[in-house]
Order: sequence, then C-alpha cells, then structure tokens
Amino acid sequence: MLSLVRSGPESLVLHATDKVAEIKKCLMEWGSRVSLDPEQALSIYGNNRRLVFFISSSDLLTEEEEGETFVSENSIEFLLCNLINNRLISGVEEVKMMPGYITM
Repeated sequence: MLSLVRSGPESLVLHATDKVAEIKKCLMEWGSRVSLDPEQALSIYGNNRRLVFFISSSDLLTEEEEGETFVSENSIEFLLCNLINNRLISGVEEVKMMPGYITM
C-alpha cells in the first residue's frame, strides 16, 4: 500500500495592485517579513508555519516592486478574513494557493 502525506508549510501568492500600503500593514500584523526568496522559505519552514509571497504592482509606481515573503504561525484564513473585514480585497488582483510537498 502506498501512503502519501502532505508536508511543508501552507503557502499562497498574493498579488496586489491597489491599497498596497494597507495590505502590507495587514500582512505585518498577521506575521513577520523575512528576507528569503520563496524557494529558500519553503525549504526552511515546516508544517507549523504559513507563508505568503506578496507581489505588488501599481500604475503609480515607476517600476514593479520586488516580491516580499511573510511567515506566521497564524492561519491563512485569519489573514484573508482580516483583508475582507478591513475592506482591502478590492486591492487584491489575484491569490493562488501553492501545493505542499508530497512525501511517501
């Protein structure tokens, strides 16, 4: 019998095009910003952490901002509820859940 288990942190990509400063504030309240790229963060953090890879772009910016990585022990649902309750969802362009690692 083959047994598959999901491993690694829950993670998502959050792309914002408006209300960037407010969304960043919400992310900082949810967790901590770390200076790791997505690949490094996924290899370091385990099952008890959640990762958000934040990408922001705006017509007001002269160039695309680099992505930022946030890590937390709080649930991703908690972050999304805060974004909705603070009326920041209109600034979000796209959210993508990332798959975890599958181990046998």
